[in-house]
Amino acid sequence: MWDHVAKRFPRTHVLATRTTHIVTPPSRNLVRIIAETKKFRRTGPARTCATITEQHDAFQQLGIPAPSWLSYTLMIGKRSKSEMLRQMLGREARGALLGGHGQVYLWRTEFGENLPIVLIDYELHVADATRSFLHKTGGPTTVRRVDLLARKDAPSNRRHFANMLAARAISPLCDTICYFAADLNGLRGVAELLARQIMQEPPALMPRAALPRVIVVYESSAKQLDPHDFEVRLNDHIFRLLAVQDVDIRLRKHFYEIRVLCLRRRDNAHARGMQFRKRLLVTKLRTLEARRKHNLVFRRDHSLEFSHRLLDQFSAASCATFSFIENSRPEGFTLAAFSTHLTEFMAVLPCPKDTAYRELMPHLLASAILLSAFPPETPIFPIIPVYEQMYDRHCVLAFDNAGIKRDKQPEILDRLRKKLNKYAERLEKYHDGDVVASHRARLAKLHDRLRPSLQSDKTDCNVSRKTCLVCLMRPPEKVLSCRHALCDACVQTFGIISREHPFAFRISACVLCGQDNTLPAIQLIPPTAGVRVLSIDGGGVKGVVPLATLQHLEMRMDGLGVPIRNQFDLVCGTSAGE
Repeated sequence: MWDHVAKRFPRTHVLATRTTHIVTPPSRNLVRIIAETKKFRRTGPARTCATITEQHDAFQQLGIPAPSWLSYTLMIGKRSKSEMLRQMLGREARGALLGGHGQVYLWRTEFGENLPIVLIDYELHVADATRSFLHKTGGPTTVRRVDLLARKDAPSNRRHFANMLAARAISPLCDTICYFAADLNGLRGVAELLARQIMQEPPALMPRAALPRVIVVYESSAKQLDPHDFEVRLNDHIFRLLAVQDVDIRLRKHFYEIRVLCLRRRDNAHARGMQFRKRLLVTKLRTLEARRKHNLVFRRDHSLEFSHRLLDQFSAASCATFSFIENSRPEGFTLAAFSTHLTEFMAVLPCPKDTAYRELMPHLLASAILLSAFPPETPIFPIIPVYEQMYDRHCVLAFDNAGIKRDKQPEILDRLRKKLNKYAERLEKYHDGDVVASHRARLAKLHDRLRPSLQSDKTDCNVSRKTCLVCLMRPPEKVLSCRHALCDACVQTFGIISREHPFAFRISACVLCGQDNTLPAIQLIPPTAGVRVLSIDGGGVKGVVPLATLQHLEMRMDGLGVPIRNQFDLVCGTSAGE
């Protein structure tokens, strides 16, 4: 086996100034991950930048299917950590687990549950690595440059940078973090790493019960091993290093708990590995139970996307707390104009003093929030945290703009939260998670109540031309026969695509009031097209030439079944061209 390893991964002497590469040792369970950290001097201050290289096909090489739910454990150490991994993963991985590689590996294992567990073998902090397995898989990669001087917490050395990367970009996805004290200069070295982390803002915004649990693996030759004594010693080190009053509060914001696992050195490696495996499994099951309640256990594809965004945020020198909810939104999603649309929506309802307003508005607003809060193919989080993180401040601003008194707002917001909870519970029960069907059914029940408030036969009818009253997210683009207007997104969502044209949609009845729509199919501009304008010049007889040309083009396009007039959004001309 060692000959096979040597042929594929020749040993090389690598200094701290080296560039580490993505690694794939000869094991089907392991692939790589990250990366490269470079431009750190062996002594002295850090240079101005570092580089992180990420390989995209890591999970595919691990053999984890896309729909699989994943659990992550971050293991920080060197030789003791590698020994534990050898005991957990078996002989198949022993050839690649030598310790001191200075890389980040991914290993796959399972602890009896139908849940793949990804073990993150983290050694970027190792500054004295003497062996490196330089083997590139040739897969797609993303290279990110980190401007170290732009960060408020600019790292002074490779170990500090590696600790920052682990804390800000990797640990938010992990439910368990393991520190191996023997590889990190004992309990004091682990305390230094933890102290640096808790002096920053929490890396991710999540409930306390879902925070990662820390296991500090401590090996000792003492006959009597009391984990509590070592935990007290570890906390004392942290308190002395920080010398601030709110250390306990900071620790609770970053970690759910910190426990020490004591192992006897006189025990053989297999016995120590089994003790570690048992403690890791018990700790992981507790954390997973809490994370499942808050929908913070992700599928493979979602985990990969979150890892991209975590690395992007870290590379941008941002120390802000990462929000899984906000970063689960699709690209281009924004709530910048939500308060403006909500103010317009309230303007077409009855007077705020009317009791019908307080009853009707929470129904419509809660249903519209559910429609935008759960985009397709995104993780589904509990609706109340989604509302509080993304929508609450916009609702308060809209109420202020609408002139609703502050003492009346808590009652409306309380009704809104109750409706959100109620509709979210019914979403899975009756509509199988289909928010579009749920919103359509909700509006159908409110047709009778919407007609007097949103529809009128008068010329100045209460119909908005500034806000799509179906989603409350965008300005309207298309007007129906009942004079209600919908945005292009709602036309595609609630309309039926035409057989004749791929960008034509038929809406048989208004989604808001239920009145039959007598207008023809709505034509939408393809996403790759701009504004299509046809200008025809005049000039007497010469005006016949462009008309004949258009007629000839339409004859040639007859087989496509698309009239040439549908290819333009605006037609203008002069003289004979008119």
